[in-house]
Amino acid sequence: GLRSSPWYVPASLRRYIRSTAYCNITDPNIVYLARELSGNTTHSTALNLFSWVRDNVDYSFYYRTRYGASGTLRRRTGNCVDQAHLMVALARTSGIPARYVRRYCRFISGNWYSHVWAQLWIRGRGWVTADTTHTMNTLGHVYNWNTSVSEVREVLLEYDLH
Repeated sequence: GLRSSPWYVPASLRRYIRSTAYCNITDPNIVYLARELSGNTTHSTALNLFSWVRDNVDYSFYYRTRYGASGTLRRRTGNCVDQAHLMVALARTSGIPARYVRRYCRFISGNWYSHVWAQLWIRGRGWVTADTTHTMNTLGHVYNWNTSVSEVREVLLEYDLH
């Protein structure tokens, strides 16, 4: 039945597929791109979405949110927060639960910064890291900051610090 489908979203996770202030899942450009990148499974769709954002949105260093998901897609540039907004919006538009994680991280440069990225819920895999800010990163794996010495600050349904 429906509950055995890889696309089924348990009731406890449905709050992670709704629109928020900076994550507009009804923006026509986000809807169009999500449909274009849709795969046969939630994992293949998540991989397509992650790869597209990582490979097509340039990283810009600034603090807080400037553009939200819609503006980041339009401008094709954004910091970690705005890239996370776009990743979350594309996933949620595709029916994949998505949330934000904020952590104080030590990057490969040796510098420490507050950092935000997305996590996507994929049936059978749980919450999977989707940090699109560096070309070295892959879906589920981070290589541009040290995961062993970084401290998780928050796991959030929406991120609206601006």
